[in-house]
Amino acid sequence: MSAAVASMPSRPSPLLLAPLLAALLLVCVPSSSAFSRRLLQSTCDLTCSRLESCITATCSVVDAGSKLVTLDVSGCKGDYVSWVCCASASCTPRACNSNTVGMRFANTTCNEAYGVSYVVPRAFVMMPIHLHDGRLVGNRTCTNGDNGWGPGQCCAGGSGNCGAISNVCDLTLDLSRFGPSPPLTCKDDTAFAQPGALDPSTTPYTGTSVPGYVPGQSNSAVTFTWQPLTTISKNARWGGFFTVPSPPVSGGSPVTYTTAPPARGNEPPVFACAGCAGNDKNNGHSFGGVTLSVTTYNSSYSIASCSVDIASRFLRLYTTTAVHLYASYSPLTSTAPGQWKPQPAVGPGSLPLSGPTRLTAWVPVQGGSRPANAATVHLACHLATYECV
Repeated sequence: MSAAVASMPSRPSPLLLAPLLAALLLVCVPSSSAFSRRLLQSTCDLTCSRLESCITATCSVVDAGSKLVTLDVSGCKGDYVSWVCCASASCTPRACNSNTVGMRFANTTCNEAYGVSYVVPRAFVMMPIHLHDGRLVGNRTCTNGDNGWGPGQCCAGGSGNCGAISNVCDLTLDLSRFGPSPPLTCKDDTAFAQPGALDPSTTPYTGTSVPGYVPGQSNSAVTFTWQPLTTISKNARWGGFFTVPSPPVSGGSPVTYTTAPPARGNEPPVFACAGCAGNDKNNGHSFGGVTLSVTTYNSSYSIASCSVDIASRFLRLYTTTAVHLYASYSPLTSTAPGQWKPQPAVGPGSLPLSGPTRLTAWVPVQGGSRPANAATVHLACHLATYECV
């Protein structure tokens, strides 16, 4: 054993290797500042001139006076950009195709955007846009702290490490480069408010109960109970209505019951199901989330409302042309929404309304004075809808 050990070469001392290693590091490893500069240069590969060729657009006629412009910015880096906006009051936001699910516009800005769409006048040809990304060598100064389109303003934050000005490009797209505007293909439908958890495959249906809340309180106070229209004699059509205990009279102070939960989740508890034959949401699509509310002011006056967050989806335009609302202490007897009286007031603005926007329809609760015992409000919300692609 001792002979074998004696024949092995001795291991160099670490003290002897230290100067050699130091010399190798000096030769082979760049300084941190030089390395950082090369790293930044390798990621600042987007320019404003390149954006003009990598952004594509499609235009579709909406009506006699407007068109839908859809921008695709995903080809500029094979991924989403930090944000993009139309820098004009002529642009009405419609859909934000974002990396973040459920992303909504901030004014006309779509964050983490793959694409974006706006409704603009038919004669609108030159579209000014701002676009920001961490890899972009920008050309627009964002020195004014307020977001906007004016001098020194950008639609949103424009800071970054690329370029001497900002990471925001200001450019104008000539929409005429992308060909004529083909008409949209639209399908008309009808939509009823129904529970998001409704399961029509069971007998009886399940998922028909929706918690009702007093605004500002975290615990459910009542239940909005959905029933299909088939419970009405001699009716075979799809759709449904809700019943909810009437809010009590409270010494002159109004009391409200609403389906709006205290904390907003990803899926609304009630939604407008369009084209949902058999009350099956798989047969149609969501036109938007719905909030139902009933407010009692006194024994002879109550108001019911139906608010709809009209959906906004990429390459789709959702529009409603009519809203019908039934609210009464008496049970529903007609399944023809056009016969429900009175016609509701609708706002903001006037119909037709297109997404993304929130509309609210409201009517006084019918059926006379509020019953003294076991007062129940019967409530149905219906919309005439269009889906255009």
